[in-house]
Amino acid sequence: MRHDLIWTTFASLALILGNALLTYLLARRGAVEVFGPYNLAKRVGASAVPVLTLGMTLGLVNHIAATTEDRMRRSFATWGIAAVGAVLTALTGVLIVWPGQVAQAVLGAEDERLLWAIWTYTVALVSIELVFSLYRARFEQSRANRNRLISMTLLPLAVVLVAPRTMDGAQLVLLTSVPIIMWNGLLLAQEAIAGSPGARGAGRHTLGLLLGYSLPRMPAIGALAIMMAAGSFIATRAGELVVASHLLAAMSVVVLLNAALGAFSIVLLPRVAALQSEGNRDQIRKMGDKLLVASLAISFSVAPSLWVTAPELVTVWLGSEFEPATAAVRVVLTAVPATLLFAMLKSVADGAVKFPLNSVAATAGASVCVMVSLLVPASDAVLLAAAFVLGAWTAAVLQVTTLLRLLDLRLRLRAGVQMFVTGTVAGLGVAALGQTPIGGQPIVMLLGGMAGMAVAVVAAVAVSPADLGLRGLLPLGRRRSHGTP
Repeated sequence: MRHDLIWTTFASLALILGNALLTYLLARRGAVEVFGPYNLAKRVGASAVPVLTLGMTLGLVNHIAATTEDRMRRSFATWGIAAVGAVLTALTGVLIVWPGQVAQAVLGAEDERLLWAIWTYTVALVSIELVFSLYRARFEQSRANRNRLISMTLLPLAVVLVAPRTMDGAQLVLLTSVPIIMWNGLLLAQEAIAGSPGARGAGRHTLGLLLGYSLPRMPAIGALAIMMAAGSFIATRAGELVVASHLLAAMSVVVLLNAALGAFSIVLLPRVAALQSEGNRDQIRKMGDKLLVASLAISFSVAPSLWVTAPELVTVWLGSEFEPATAAVRVVLTAVPATLLFAMLKSVADGAVKFPLNSVAATAGASVCVMVSLLVPASDAVLLAAAFVLGAWTAAVLQVTTLLRLLDLRLRLRAGVQMFVTGTVAGLGVAALGQTPIGGQPIVMLLGGMAGMAVAVVAAVAVSPADLGLRGLLPLGRRRSHGTP
């Protein structure tokens, strides 16, 4: 597990750097013409994936990881791919027949080109997530990470780097999506064909098991994406394209941070599912104890360093055109601990709790976010960002308090406070160096903030209790654990 966790963390960091570079390149092609439409496609696509996959990205991982019989594993894969393929085919038919009406309903304007760009990108995301889930379920985490890195980072970067600057956002999205669909579609076809002999015998029973687990958990997968897309979607429909681009810039920071610390959740779900199938509840409880205190302390430790350097993050990364988005970015950053906490504990809830806890909490959070977003002016990016913050904290609080009760987890306040204080002080100390006359330049100040985040995580891990097992992730901790001076 440690090997998978370390390499998944590295893969997540590579995704972060790739996405940061992609965002940097897009922002310099134009805030309204390219950056807005491209990121709108990403946010809307991410929101739609859970519905279009019928929640199968969770169901496949849970059932395949908990099953030891190879025939049943292949049957689950084939029926899952077939069900999602049927949904995509049906909806593509609807778009072909009524493109203008759908564009008007979704985008508030009959922009069929942008609608098809968003739909194509959404299909690409669905294919990526299905392939990732299948590999992850079989504990082939390295293979899953490699394919995701190619599909979500390397291919889009290659397209944006070689595409003519005359291309607008819709054209770039289409050009990016096609090779992704072709590559992952081929992988899914291979999986479906390999499992088809066993799938014929299993039939409705297999599909029923998948849907029975997946459908109730579907809202949890897309709730964060819905919350991140709500404000920019409402602003776009109201014609406030600049406000929408500022909100999308703020949400890009959240996406990057979730990718950085999401490795825990990615690696844990198949293992929690396997433990649950063996009836090993005690081991799951111990795992939940450790993850709770670690996620609380680390997520709260990194936020201050990032908040201090928010202006430099916006201007250096996105360009001076996005400087007015700084206030919205700082508001959104107050939700970072909530989004990271929810993401890191999601696998424990999905694998160990019978009812769809994450869906209940996420639906409550998304409802709060959407309702507040509809009540505030569509021209105010800060208030729309605050709606996201309220929704994120609603979801996180409901999830954590319920897990504490159902799994009898321990809220180890003393250890958590010690990790938080140490990480925050160390991180802010490093970030402050970039704000001194020695630093002074925006790029130096930004690098100081990024270094502060890294130091905050390392410092928090370094003082964590030995039974958490976090120190072993550090080189010094590994040497000590092997008795090396």
